[in-house]
Amino acid sequence: MKYGRFRIGQWDLLLIFGQILSMQFFTYSLLGLVLLLVSYVLDENLAVSSFFRYDVLWLSKIHGRIIFFVFLTTSVLSTLLLWVVVKRAKLCLDFSSTFHGFHLLICWWYNSSFPTHLSWWLLNIITSAIMCIGGEVLCLKSELKKIPVGYNNRKCDV
Repeated sequence: MKYGRFRIGQWDLLLIFGQILSMQFFTYSLLGLVLLLVSYVLDENLAVSSFFRYDVLWLSKIHGRIIFFVFLTTSVLSTLLLWVVVKRAKLCLDFSSTFHGFHLLICWWYNSSFPTHLSWWLLNIITSAIMCIGGEVLCLKSELKKIPVGYNNRKCDV
C-alpha cells in the first residue's frame, strides 16, 4: 500500500489515448461549427476541406483571411477543451503539440506534399501558442484554488 503520496503518477495509456482522441474530435468539430457559423453570417461558400489545404491560406485573399480567423477563434475555444479534457496545466503543451502534430500529418497526407507555405506555418504556430497558453492559464486557475480542510467541525483554508 502506498500512503502519504500526493497525485501518484501512473501512466494510463487508455486515458491518454482517450484524451488525444477527444481533443482531435472536439477541436475539429469546433472548427467545423465555427466555419459553418462564419459561412452563414458572411454568406460565403466555404468547404471543410479548407482546414487541410495549404493553398487557401493566402492572407491577401478574403477566403484565406476567413480561414485564418476560423482557426484563431477555434484555438481560443480549444483552451476550454484543454481545461475540460486534460485538466492539468503541465500537460497543455503536450496536448496542444499533439493536436497540431496530427494536423500536420493529416495536411501532409491530404495535400500529398509537405507544407511549405509560410502562412500555414505562421497560423499553426500562433494557434498552438494560443491553445497552450490559454489552456495552461485556465488549468492553473483550477489547480491553485484553495483546498478547504475540516478540523474539529471548523473549516480552515490551507
